[in-house]
Amino acid sequence: MGYLIITNNPLVRESYKNHIFIDGTIQDVFIKVRNLVHKGHKIISHPLPGSLKIMQSPFRSVIVSKEADVIDTYHLQVIEDSMTKLLEHIKGRGLDFNNKSDFLKLDLELLKSAFEENNTKKWGGRF
Repeated sequence: MGYLIITNNPLVRESYKNHIFIDGTIQDVFIKVRNLVHKGHKIISHPLPGSLKIMQSPFRSVIVSKEADVIDTYHLQVIEDSMTKLLEHIKGRGLDFNNKSDFLKLDLELLKSAFEENNTKKWGGRF
């Protein structure tokens, strides 16, 4: 199974070929992921980070399947729930643009880690 990276991180755009670069916000990234899931793409890396501090990052990269298949309601639920949680978090805490450089690098490292984890699973299963 091939992959696409949906990202608003310029470092990811420079580092990977299979990407769709979003010149916008994290919400814009999530909307694009949601639109792809509605077309039958699967989410390979979870859209939300595992830390509240990282939720303040203005950059996000999500891996989705390159090929579209039948729509999976589980993946729809994941992206919809992620969008809701992100908006609640941003409303309460905001985004941290003061540490932009660190967040760019961190998002790239988290993406690399997601690839390592998913390669061992051979792109199968759910999060």
